[in-house]
Amino acid sequence: MLRDNNNFLEKKDVFEQGMLALHFDRPLEALKYLLLLEEEKNSAVSFNIALCYLKAQKYETVLFYLEKALAEIRRNRSIEISKDNYPELLTFEEENDAYTKPMLYLTPLQFPDLAREQILRLMVDILFILEKKEDMNKIINSLKNKNYKNVKDKIKRS
Repeated sequence: MLRDNNNFLEKKDVFEQGMLALHFDRPLEALKYLLLLEEEKNSAVSFNIALCYLKAQKYETVLFYLEKALAEIRRNRSIEISKDNYPELLTFEEENDAYTKPMLYLTPLQFPDLAREQILRLMVDILFILEKKEDMNKIINSLKNKNYKNVKDKIKRS
C-alpha cells in the first residue's frame, strides 16, 4: 500500500518505476509496482500489468487485464476525440510493434481512441495464440483501423 509520506513514492512515481522496469525487461519488478496502483482504474495500469504477464506467457491472465483495460477506456469515453490526421505517423504505427510496449498513464485519459486501438491490437495477438478465432474476429471487427500489420497477419493465418 502506498503511504502519504515523504519517504514513499507518489503514485505517478510508482507508475514511472513500473514502466521503467518493463522497459528494462524486469516484469516481476514492474508487476510489483503496478499492482500497487491496480485500484486506480486507469487503463494504462491494467494494460501494463497485462504486458508483465505476457512476458511469462500467461495468456489467459493477459486477456483478463486487457479486458479490464478496455472496460476502463469505455468508462472514460467522455473525452473528445481528436480529429487530427497524421497519415505518415499512422502508417508508421500500422507497421510496427509499439502496441506491445508500455502505455503512458495519461494516454487513456487524453487519447482514449489511441489507447483503445493499442489494447485491441494486443488482444488480437493473444486471442490468436489462445486459438479463440471467433473472439479474435469480433475484436478485429471492432478496430477502427484494420491495416495494422499484426492484424493483417492474423487474418491471413486464420
